[in-house]
Amino acid sequence: MNSTLKVVGGVLLGAAIGAGIGLLVAPSSGKRNRDFITKKSKKYSRQAL
Repeated sequence: MNSTLKVVGGVLLGAAIGAGIGLLVAPSSGKRNRDFITKKSKKYSRQAL
């Protein structure tokens, strides 16, 4: 594995961990966060296609 791939993998892993921690400490309720994530993911998946 080359060093660029390791760096990209590390950045993606760090972003995922950071997002998870952010959701755990967010002031919004769990249902509100899930609804927001669902709405945004559907929006971006439609844009990607």
